[in-house]
Amino acid sequence: MNRRMISCGLSILLGLGTTLSLAESSLASCLRIRKIQAKAVSTGVSSSLLTGVIRGSGFALSFIGDLGAANAVIQSQAPNLVNIFQKLGQRFPDQLYLTFNTGKGLKNAVWPARGKYRKIKQGQTLNVNAQLPFSGSGKVNFWEYDTISSDDSLGSMVVSQSEEDSQVRTKVVTNPDEGNFYLVEYQVLPGSCSR
Repeated sequence: MNRRMISCGLSILLGLGTTLSLAESSLASCLRIRKIQAKAVSTGVSSSLLTGVIRGSGFALSFIGDLGAANAVIQSQAPNLVNIFQKLGQRFPDQLYLTFNTGKGLKNAVWPARGKYRKIKQGQTLNVNAQLPFSGSGKVNFWEYDTISSDDSLGSMVVSQSEEDSQVRTKVVTNPDEGNFYLVEYQVLPGSCSR
């Protein structure tokens, strides 16, 4: 083989590698969950009561901005909503873990770590800083770990590549059957996640 053929073959391989890298990065996004704030932890209170309260409040379940901005919107649009949740008897922390595009079970946890959960009390904010790669859309499921019975769903949030603009956003995650009310601060970043 002569040098010219080797050089040409190497150029083709490098060119293909570059093309593949660019294609992969254009399809990938990184969900960065920054913080989770528990406005109310789970209670197991009647779902019909809580569903009526949430639907009757008329506020958005998604905000552009950080937790401070989301709290201001909630206080201005539904000042009594948080008070109602707080009076429903939440005395014990949730044993929270997150899964991503999978079902329940600590074996599927992506945060805080596989096989782990974190306790979160009403009014507490956890710095999460979890980074989850995805393309298209992804669903983050919030679970409360139970030792005696099946783990309880605390709700979920769906993110999409259409949100890929690095802007800080906040979504509400709630499950009326459980009585929890979380604010989740996140970003959708372009490209793959970096650790």
